[in-house]
Amino acid sequence: MPPAMDVSDESTASGAFFVHHGTEVVPPFLAAPRNRSRAGLAARFRPAESVQLDAEWSWLRDRMPTGEVRNGPGDIRLDVRTDVWKLQSTVFALGWGVKWPNAADGAELGTDETDVSAYGAVHQRIGPFHGSVLAGIAVLGDPIRFANQDDAALFAADASVLWGQTHWRGRVGGTLSTARNPSRILGEVGAWWGCEARGGVSTGTGFTPAAPGWSVRAWVGLGAGCD
Repeated sequence: MPPAMDVSDESTASGAFFVHHGTEVVPPFLAAPRNRSRAGLAARFRPAESVQLDAEWSWLRDRMPTGEVRNGPGDIRLDVRTDVWKLQSTVFALGWGVKWPNAADGAELGTDETDVSAYGAVHQRIGPFHGSVLAGIAVLGDPIRFANQDDAALFAADASVLWGQTHWRGRVGGTLSTARNPSRILGEVGAWWGCEARGGVSTGTGFTPAAPGWSVRAWVGLGAGCD
């Protein structure tokens, strides 16, 4: 799924340890589904109010349909978003992301290709409610064809509300089909809470055959510079 704006999180810096499990995961350029578990680290930093930097890395464990288990480091993912225009409670932003080719392609844990994405987003805040829409393009390096790529349209829409001390959130998004990859669209619902000490849980389901059947994620972390 495309990166989240997460504008309801007003901390200047945060870090988290997370675990994630998805069933019937079909990675790009592959056809065989597998159950994929991940455990890793995520970090966020806001050097300015209008700029957000994200980084994520995880260790992967795939269980194949044959029962074979494959383990290894996953790709490093970096993302940067900047607000380019504000009109009262509406924010217009641009973002760019990259996936480094760290994961082993021989074990089908990665593609050994550098992927990039670029997108525009609009966010609206009304009291405790936040909503945003995002659209752009994902440029995926093709591991099968030398010096080739697959360009997929990406989108996401999410809404969140602060109720008491808990942020409740729903989200839907993914990439549309291309000549080399099917569409991968999924939805998620979840909640997170806390400031200096924080945590959250979410669950999701796929809306297209190549998206995960279902998934669950839990995380704990620390934040700074928030109320």
